[in-house]
Amino acid sequence: MATEDTWRFLPLGTFEHLQSANWADDNKTTGSHEICEAVNPIWERLEARARDNMITIDQASISALHFELATAVGAVEPGTFKGPETWTDYVEEMADNVGGVLDAIDIDQSGAWLLAELFWGRLPSLRLLTPWFFISAIHIREGLDPLALSMESLGRLLDDVSGSGPPHYDAESLRSNMGRYG
Repeated sequence: MATEDTWRFLPLGTFEHLQSANWADDNKTTGSHEICEAVNPIWERLEARARDNMITIDQASISALHFELATAVGAVEPGTFKGPETWTDYVEEMADNVGGVLDAIDIDQSGAWLLAELFWGRLPSLRLLTPWFFISAIHIREGLDPLALSMESLGRLLDDVSGSGPPHYDAESLRSNMGRYG
């Protein structure tokens, strides 16, 4: 049953609904509201795991989250994670660039780069929903508020995300605006 909390994901559900022609299983029709209803219980479990410090910045955590989300909404390739380099190599390189270590990076500074990398290079489906949930969970784990997105700010986020992809793969403008969503 949908609650008021369910609709907090409407901007993400709307985006993923519009993208569903690219990822939906042929046997599943997934509207914005259906996506919100399907992912809300996953968010509640993820939020609890984050508060219990059970979320890490590793491929297994992201793949498991993608598997849960993709299975719930009928997306193809649940749990699939791709990319030319390993996720650990990517995160370690990012951590080196900001003077940190794997799983101890400053999520406020690095969240945009993680979102962009997951969106553009790692996930076959649910390319915004999965990183948004994942980064929000890391925020919670670190004692920060989860990311929040309104329908009014969805367009700005998509502009920032599109600028973080091909051909330059530079998430700096996204990073500079992440404060709007936290």
